[in-house]
Amino acid sequence: MFRKALLAAMIGAISLAHATARWNAETLAAARQQAEMELNQFLKDGSGPLARLNDSDIARWLQSAEFGKDDNGNPVKDFAHLKKRKALLDTLIGNFDKNDVDDPYREIALKALRASSLEISQSLANYYEDTVALYGRIMLNDDESIPFALKSLEDFERTVVNEALAKAKDVHEKYGLPLDESQIVGDGKEKAQYLRDKYVFRLKDVDVKKEHNDKPQICLEFSYS
Repeated sequence: MFRKALLAAMIGAISLAHATARWNAETLAAARQQAEMELNQFLKDGSGPLARLNDSDIARWLQSAEFGKDDNGNPVKDFAHLKKRKALLDTLIGNFDKNDVDDPYREIALKALRASSLEISQSLANYYEDTVALYGRIMLNDDESIPFALKSLEDFERTVVNEALAKAKDVHEKYGLPLDESQIVGDGKEKAQYLRDKYVFRLKDVDVKKEHNDKPQICLEFSYS
């Protein structure tokens, strides 16, 4: 209870101090939309900003990729009609490191698209881990977006994860079916707690300073070890 109260207090305090965070619900939605547009271009002819992430593995994968068809039975080569969308996103995201591409915005955009639905992630465990990966990357990219990321992660856990666990427990109690929480949430819970510990509970110093407009600015020094 104390840890949750402290987390809520820290998020609120940092939010007041930093009003111009790079990431919020609106910028994240815009990034997702841009990512899908660039994926459509890439799937069409291999061009566009995402071409930097291409490699022989993706080229081979795309040769056998399956797409949904239009009314005339022709495959529609865009992201919305692509089957196994997560496989492509996982590979593209992994290629930021593999291809030495330094583009945090597009990396976050692709991670936001991957974590945008259970349908894309394919399982709750994947959905949880994809969501944690998204907000972890956001916090690494912009300190001022930490409150938004932590709050969004908390909201995801309270709604999507906890509701799924509650339904599973209800089925277990009613029908006696086996219940293994680790199979439902995967490593997401552990990774989410790691982020909280890293960005909230390992604060080395909190220094409250006054700006010229007398509004307090909270300067946080994080321990990344």
